[in-house]
Amino acid sequence: MVSRRALLAGGSAALLAGCGAKKDAGTDRADLLALQLQAAQVSLAAYRGLRGAPLDGLHARARARTRRLEAALRAAGGQPRPEPDAARSSSVALALSAASAELRAHVAATGRTADRAVRSLLAELVIGTAQEEALLERALGRDPLATPFPGQAV
Repeated sequence: MVSRRALLAGGSAALLAGCGAKKDAGTDRADLLALQLQAAQVSLAAYRGLRGAPLDGLHARARARTRRLEAALRAAGGQPRPEPDAARSSSVALALSAASAELRAHVAATGRTADRAVRSLLAELVIGTAQEEALLERALGRDPLATPFPGQAV
């Protein structure tokens, strides 16, 4: 089931992919992707040690985003850094915090590049991360619509 929040994120991501930076803001494509990968790796590390539905599926989604960013970074001539160690303690709240930070990083990066392929990738990452954030809110027993925009602190 897709929430209204995820649909809003999808619409926002489509808008972000199509408009924004008229020219690159001086950020190298590989550098931009490396920062996005770092944010995704933090999210992935936050899931380690968490088990059960829906967390296993969300962990797999975070892993897929990380792998996708690694491939994009390599294609841009960059080299992925090793994944950070898992958090000392894992919790759904920690995973939510990491997903929110990742979402904000993807949205911010969209405005720093005019590269259509990178903007398209970022738009897809925004959608996936916003959906994940909504599911984590539900896992915590919270209303995912309590905040009007994904990535915004309550």
